Amino acid sequence: MVSQQQLDSLFRVINLSLSLYEPHSLINVFNRDGKVKMDVHLHKVVKTALEVHALSHGAFDITSFSISSLWGFGVGGQFMLPDKKAIRQVRRLTGSQWLEVKGDSLIARRNGVKIDCNGIAQGYTVDEITSFLERNGISDMMVELGGEIRVKGFHPETGHWKIGLESALPKAEKWYPVQEIVALSNAALTSSGGNRKNFVSGKKRYTHIIHPSRGKPVKNNVLSVSVQAPTAMLADAWDNTFLVMGLRKSTKWLKQQQELTAWINYRKGDNEFRTFTNKK
Repeated sequence: MVSQQQLDSLFRVINLSLSLYEPHSLINVFNRDGKVKMDVHLHKVVKTALEVHALSHGAFDITSFSISSLWGFGVGGQFMLPDKKAIRQVRRLTGSQWLEVKGDSLIARRNGVKIDCNGIAQGYTVDEITSFLERNGISDMMVELGGEIRVKGFHPETGHWKIGLESALPKAEKWYPVQEIVALSNAALTSSGGNRKNFVSGKKRYTHIIHPSRGKPVKNNVLSVSVQAPTAMLADAWDNTFLVMGLRKSTKWLKQQQELTAWINYRKGDNEFRTFTNKK
């Protein structure tokens, strides 16, 4: 039997490693001092983040902390439109080449480099909860945290776990809120999009999805992405990555591998909405 106290303790340990909202977390120690001795949680997340960074040719980058903060998408930030000079300055602090992993230590190779693992940490937390429940004898489960989902075994009534993918179409139109039902077993499913966290300046809308190398929110026709993967951490990282990569690069990448299944909702023209998927 698993108690609420046990789960709360697990959340607390993970937050003390990865949460930007915990003043004394390990990630905040790194952002303050430029180095930190990692625990197992931060080490796993950084390792996977660097792997996805390499595979995506830099589209996923946890050193985007300074850019996100500049645009007001950081902890306690206020949305703003920065000038070109400020963007150039923070771009100097972005790039995973400025991170060095030496044993269990994470070291910034340039002063001022800071990290933000929010694009992967929530999925990781889902995986850790799933593993904890498995160790305590639970074999059939669905774990959900902020929309990031991982399932094990089977639903007692329906067999496969059935998860609805939310439509990215404009809510002013008469569309169903769910675009597809996905049947899952022993897999993870996560989603990301720019429609929930954004701001308007002038006539332009700016989303929280940041292009690391450009220092700006992405500007492409992709509305939202859902990814099915073996783990929630991988799905979480890649749904953000495909938003940055855009439709053409993402579809090309997906056609060359078998591990991930993605649903990419995008706009074609002014009023046409489509979905690309490599689901078989």
